[in-house]
Amino acid sequence: METKRDIETKARALIDTSPADAIVLYERLWSEFNDQFNSWDAFNLLKAMRKNINVNSDILKGVIEKFKEEEKVSGLFSWYIFDKYIKKNDKNELIKNENIIRKSFEIAKQRNLSENHEFPCPLTIAVFQLADAHAENLFNAKKISELLDFLNPDFLSSVSKSIQTEKKGEVALSSDREKYYSLKTKALIKLGEYSQCIELCDKALSTFTEFHFNNDLWFKMRKAICFEKLGDPDKGEKLLHEILSTKAGSDKWFLYRDIAELYYEQSDYEKSWIYAVNAAYYGNEPQFMVNLYLLQARVLYKLNRKEEGKILAELLAAIIKENNWKEKPEYSKLFKFYNVSVTDLSSVQEYFKQAKEFWDTERYRGKNRDKGQIIYVHENGKKGKIKKAPDLILFFSKRDFRKGIRDLRQVLRSNVEYYQMTDFKGDFVAEDIVILDLPKIEKQDTKLVGKTFSGKVKSIQEFGLFISIPDMRDGLLHKNSLPKEFQKTFKEVFSIGDEIEVEVAEVTQKGVSLRLRK
Repeated sequence: METKRDIETKARALIDTSPADAIVLYERLWSEFNDQFNSWDAFNLLKAMRKNINVNSDILKGVIEKFKEEEKVSGLFSWYIFDKYIKKNDKNELIKNENIIRKSFEIAKQRNLSENHEFPCPLTIAVFQLADAHAENLFNAKKISELLDFLNPDFLSSVSKSIQTEKKGEVALSSDREKYYSLKTKALIKLGEYSQCIELCDKALSTFTEFHFNNDLWFKMRKAICFEKLGDPDKGEKLLHEILSTKAGSDKWFLYRDIAELYYEQSDYEKSWIYAVNAAYYGNEPQFMVNLYLLQARVLYKLNRKEEGKILAELLAAIIKENNWKEKPEYSKLFKFYNVSVTDLSSVQEYFKQAKEFWDTERYRGKNRDKGQIIYVHENGKKGKIKKAPDLILFFSKRDFRKGIRDLRQVLRSNVEYYQMTDFKGDFVAEDIVILDLPKIEKQDTKLVGKTFSGKVKSIQEFGLFISIPDMRDGLLHKNSLPKEFQKTFKEVFSIGDEIEVEVAEVTQKGVSLRLRK
């Protein structure tokens, strides 16, 4: 009769060459020598099962239950579960196997990778794989929060990873610890666990010195909305204003979009729409804004504004058609709802013009237009000030004009009409500016034509030089007015502060045109 040692020796010898036969022998050991079956037998059984992942064993459940406190057994069991139910499986397979995977979490031990992340932790990998599966398309906050509760964030690695991409090259990714806080806070705010969400956001903001995917802004935005939900809207608004003030100009659009998405997830569609409109105002070229247009169309559907939502659906469809992009399922669903045919469309420009008029109407709803005069233009020709009353000054930039203006110097002293708004610094600003009349040409200005002056180069632009002349308006020395040998190299030839002789060629409402004195 074979002894336990005889069977054990045979089984160990077959693990690498014939794992299925090894499993059969370990089953004999469990059946015939149950009281002598030890943790190393359990460990070797798991080794054999990892070698032949398709072979199942009826004794596995009993073996794991008996030796689950043994670290070498629980650790190898985690890797077995990973190999069989997680590795190389897609989202649908992961969710299909979720119950089995989650049961293994009750036995698996999380490896502490906070200081040494050389060896991976199968439990950590499995939790994040399942969480990612539930985050795709429809973010299942309840499932994700429950999964993350199996992890101790202090044991997670704080080392950032990176991947190589075809378009952007090497892209830095969040560390596991940063990813934990990102997913957990997003889940908590969706579940209405606002106090806990604020607590974790604060911990994340104090833990990391470097953030990825704008997570620092996301943590602050989630905090702001949690404050509002907890009955402190002033604190929430103040924090949102601080966040928005961290970005300038067109960079603000994605912050407005992200805040709009947060309010949409909270079913606060009115506020979501306000921020979505602001995102469009600060926005980029239409082809970079498709996610915003999709969000706006969804918000308008929730607000029962179907006709207006169709404007955004048509713009989105026109962009997809013009760029020959593949139509994603969420787009197809939207187009079907709004009865939009991708094949029967006008140009993107036409739909964008219609959408812009709609956004302007929404942004300035309930506001009256004011009048004032442009009293100052910065030397860079991109921003300035409007005087509305003796004690009220408004700031503006080139983008605030309804019609494009190449250089603002040409409209200095013009009377204008605009909407008065307030920025996040509390300053009054003018938007949607329309020129009512250009500055009058003074008689003494017209008498200057043909006269020569000594001036200094004040600024250098793509189209020429602005020359400062004492006791008169700055003049433009256009590059086309320069000798041919200088027209392409004038930026290298001239420097700010250079003194040059110029002749006044023309004085118009747009300004003073100069030519170089030979």
